[in-house]
Amino acid sequence: GAGSKVQGSSSEGELAPCPLPLAPHLSWWQRLQQLVEVATATPTLLRAQRLLQGWLALADKLPVHDLLDRIYFEGDAQRRYAAAVPEVMRATVLANLQAFLEIALNVDAGRYPSLLGFLRELAELRRADDNESPDEGKVSQAGNALRIYTVHEAKGLEAPIVWLLDSNAKPPADKGFDVLVDWPTDAKAPAHFSLYTDRASRGAVREHYFEQDAALAQREDLNLLYVAMTRAKQALLVSGSGKLVENSWFERIAEVATSEQVHPLARMQPVQSAPLSPQSALLGSQSPLPDPRLCAALPVGARKAVMSDAQRYGVWLHGLMEHLTDAVQGGEEELRRKLNIPVEQMPALWQHAQDLLNAPALARFFDARHYLSAANEVAYVNAAGQLRRMDRLVEFAGEVWVLDYKTGERSANQAAQMAEYRAAMQAIHPGKVVRCALIFANGELSEV
Repeated sequence: GAGSKVQGSSSEGELAPCPLPLAPHLSWWQRLQQLVEVATATPTLLRAQRLLQGWLALADKLPVHDLLDRIYFEGDAQRRYAAAVPEVMRATVLANLQAFLEIALNVDAGRYPSLLGFLRELAELRRADDNESPDEGKVSQAGNALRIYTVHEAKGLEAPIVWLLDSNAKPPADKGFDVLVDWPTDAKAPAHFSLYTDRASRGAVREHYFEQDAALAQREDLNLLYVAMTRAKQALLVSGSGKLVENSWFERIAEVATSEQVHPLARMQPVQSAPLSPQSALLGSQSPLPDPRLCAALPVGARKAVMSDAQRYGVWLHGLMEHLTDAVQGGEEELRRKLNIPVEQMPALWQHAQDLLNAPALARFFDARHYLSAANEVAYVNAAGQLRRMDRLVEFAGEVWVLDYKTGERSANQAAQMAEYRAAMQAIHPGKVVRCALIFANGELSEV
């Protein structure tokens, strides 16, 4: 499969001869962890476990494109795919790998960058008409030649030597006569919308929005610089002309390159890669029909519905419960700003969270004197590769409780959801009873 190509493992061939009595219900990931724990894993499987563990830790923290970019780089994906497929398919497979990165970058314009949101978008793309599907990856015919890209076009690509041109250029000037918009991603309407002509017409009232817009532009510029610099495998050449421009890419890179301090990344040890087939150095130029799994129809997805007021209330209450039970420093106003809760909503939400935390029936789950350990927003990846997240996990001497906060009505799928949580936690805590319960808005504890 795709994972075994990146890891350099034949999966069945290397996991099967495990000396442990592996139960049929164990997933491949659990079996791999067993092999590592008892020190019987091969070097290839050790590498696979180390990489997968690192990617799982980042799955709910990085935007999808950044996560895939890291997987491609750390897993040496392009070179390993080239070594694993027939020579006549290599160019097409590599082109489709690049096309998949572009889908991750372009789906819904990056508005919903979570991994779960991206997987949902892919499901929508597969169900849509063929006319809406993304284009198949373009097979390059350039061969051993100089290639010129914009930084955006180069995302996901790598080369031994990369030359970053015109890096001392001034940022484009704001010529005015434009629209100023502040539209939070989960809002039904913009928080601010206005027109402006030139700098003199801005006014003090809108200065906050202009500063916010400038900060976002600077962040995007730094993200683009990161992409540009990480395309080089061996050497990065940086050039520019004219008088040194303050905060230009050239100045930022020159400041670090000429510094006498050793950068922390220079002390990191590279990941040991398993040996590759000599075929990996050969890149075929023919373009046969690609593997149908790589060019399945992926039409453009649908826009996600805006959350209702009740859903938004539930998200805010979840956030308060997470921070208050984690003993995060800060008062009510600081948490309100951190969670972006409207001023008029905060008193009711704050009181609601306090009522739940102080409810006598729930004390054992929130008072540290009663349990061994507890954690909020506990995430895991199930056997189907889907990211799941439990609201609160509380461990006692003889049992483990999975708690899920519910601000809405009971639904038919809650029992199935909690059953999945129970099965996942039972594999982690085999010596304890795993119990699951819903905590409703009125403080009711309903065991499932």
